[in-house]
Amino acid sequence: KMHHDMAAAERHERLVAEVLGAIDRADSDAFLAALDEDCEFRFASSPALHGRAAIGAMLGELLAATESIAHHCQDVWPTPGHVVVRGTVDYLFKDGTAKTVPFCDVWRLNEAGRIARYDIYCDMNV
Repeated sequence: KMHHDMAAAERHERLVAEVLGAIDRADSDAFLAALDEDCEFRFASSPALHGRAAIGAMLGELLAATESIAHHCQDVWPTPGHVVVRGTVDYLFKDGTAKTVPFCDVWRLNEAGRIARYDIYCDMNV
């Protein structure tokens, strides 16, 4: 069981690096590939989005408004069927505004290891 838990933790660490790294590189295709086709996505208090197309459109708007995004993970907690990630994210917007925002992501994974539900808890008003 310990070996299985370590393997699962390594898979989850890799998934976090891939997903958040894709956002930081502005690689929408790599980000969307990690999502289930019917993924439910919620950013803070915004309404939930459903499916890769809607999520991709939202990500396109975010990337168009930013010069750069950089995630700094402090904790990754894998649990059966879920991953919880806590850290900070640096945003540099095209208008020159810079923000560092604490975040906590909760991802529910499907059987294939893709993200079926992606919840981001953060306060962009900091």
